[in-house]
Amino acid sequence: MAIQLAHGGRKAWPGGEPIVAPTSEPFSPDRRVPVPLDEAGIDQVVSAFRVGAQRAVTAGYDAIELHGAHGYLINEFISPYSNKRTDAYGLGFHGRIRFLETIVKAVRDVMPQTMPLFLRVSATEYVRDGLQPEDIVQIALHLKPLGLDLIDVSTGGAVPQAPERYPGYQLPYAEIVKEGAGLPTMAVGKLESPHLAEAVIRNQWADLVCVGKGHLVDPFWTAHAARMLGVDIDWGYKGQDP
Repeated sequence: MAIQLAHGGRKAWPGGEPIVAPTSEPFSPDRRVPVPLDEAGIDQVVSAFRVGAQRAVTAGYDAIELHGAHGYLINEFISPYSNKRTDAYGLGFHGRIRFLETIVKAVRDVMPQTMPLFLRVSATEYVRDGLQPEDIVQIALHLKPLGLDLIDVSTGGAVPQAPERYPGYQLPYAEIVKEGAGLPTMAVGKLESPHLAEAVIRNQWADLVCVGKGHLVDPFWTAHAARMLGVDIDWGYKGQDP
């Protein structure tokens, strides 16, 4: 059982509270204008991630994932498309990843060494000057020595326009990150076909497969996929197999 820690940044819907981001550019013309985070505000957000990680450890979760994709706050900082800051949190590659690096150090400080830390990323943002798979590889290589254990490879979210979605549309990005980063990689995105999910693992396009909406549509997706693939699972209870 894992938990995902996230901050919506300029895509947040906090009611009457102000929203924050690296700069004051809104996500889209019809969305609220964010307040640029100063260093004190950045420290508060980092502290919140740290507290969230500590609560997750206390609650007994097995792993923690940081949401650094889909145009949310961490993504906004690491992306050259959305981070136009001219201070230490925005100038060049190391400036853009400083916010994420600080969060990784903070959460790792309160996590057991044996507890895996995941990072969800957008390996492309489908916009000019946005993140590309090669950027994610460099980020993973930089964070690996700090205790990052796995990269969860998604795409998009930096702009309102969504790419065409079809089964396996994000797999090429996961494969690039897996080959370049030397870290376990998780593939995601319309992989609810058990045969496609199995192909991902057997062909070593990624090390894990994430099926989200498939489980929402079918809560017994795992059992049905196992049956379709001819896998016998001991569910640890007596009763009718779903």
